[in-house]
Amino acid sequence: MMHSIKRTLIGLIVFLPTLLLAAPKTARIVERTMMDIPVVGEITTIRTTHVGECQILERRDIKIHNLLARMFGGDGKSTEFERIDLCQETVTHFDSEDGETRVKTFAEVRQEPDESDTDIHIDNENDEEPATITREFSRKREIINGHRCRLVTTRILMGEKERPLIIRQWVARKIEPLERRNRQYERFNKATDQDRDAFQGVPDFINAFLQALEEDQDLQPIEGYMVRAEIRLDDADGDPVFHLAYDLKESAMLAHESKQFAFPHVTPAAISKPQMPSGDF
Repeated sequence: MMHSIKRTLIGLIVFLPTLLLAAPKTARIVERTMMDIPVVGEITTIRTTHVGECQILERRDIKIHNLLARMFGGDGKSTEFERIDLCQETVTHFDSEDGETRVKTFAEVRQEPDESDTDIHIDNENDEEPATITREFSRKREIINGHRCRLVTTRILMGEKERPLIIRQWVARKIEPLERRNRQYERFNKATDQDRDAFQGVPDFINAFLQALEEDQDLQPIEGYMVRAEIRLDDADGDPVFHLAYDLKESAMLAHESKQFAFPHVTPAAISKPQMPSGDF
């Protein structure tokens, strides 16, 4: 009897790590983007994504800080949910403003016109002064939002009298939750005949923009995953024309729970605020 108990304990010790590793995991990703444009004002977006073996649930919370815009658009806040089910081959959208849920099959998505064109060009109004583009890679690494990152700075100068567009990116080599999300979106794009370059967020937009530069310029490509980014453009007087700041606030692999992929079964007014550190939204 004692030997049987010992063998059972030894078996549990040996196989428990394997069982834990084999348990379903969900990737949780939280991203914050702040965009500031004169007159329009500041717009903040929080994108929360859960990625499982079959499902992707994305929640987008948007807040317009401009008082005039809010006067004509309610409180300036909106929340949208989208769930992609790779096993059931459906896309479900929930809008907090109207409380309606809309479902499309992958077959219906395939029949929709392709709106994923990401052909980006840098046009210079003054052909006599071609754009000058430079890129610098920092030698040292720094910890940003828990990830060991390298700073990459790209400067785009459209003319001698113009201020440069400056793009700063803090890039990490490997982030498992982002890798999981990319793989699942690749599955979705393949299943729906979508262009892989279709934008899935601010990092994809910035990467597509920079890839367009790399094709026309002799620039070293940026490899890795974006953890933080800043884009800034000033006018000739040094006043800001455009400013964008992106942060990967959270990226973790969690134990799988079905509630991670559920829509809120509440009235639109009762949708809770996204779980973020104070001051982020």
